[in-house]
Amino acid sequence: MVASWWTQISVNPLLIGVSVSPERYTYKLLKKSSTFAINFLVVKYIKKLWIIGEVSERLSKSKFF
Repeated sequence: MVASWWTQISVNPLLIGVSVSPERYTYKLLKKSSTFAINFLVVKYIKKLWIIGEVSERLSKSKFF
């Protein structure tokens, strides 16, 4: 999931918060796996991130073409 919004919740320990709607496919994946990672990428990849965020894995098993 590409998240366009996040917030820092705590400094020590560092906690980051994101919100995922229960209606999203990502939500179902998170509930099933109960684990996830957050990656922050530099701005130069914004166009590639837009494409990844627009394609649902329900429609395509490979977002990285």
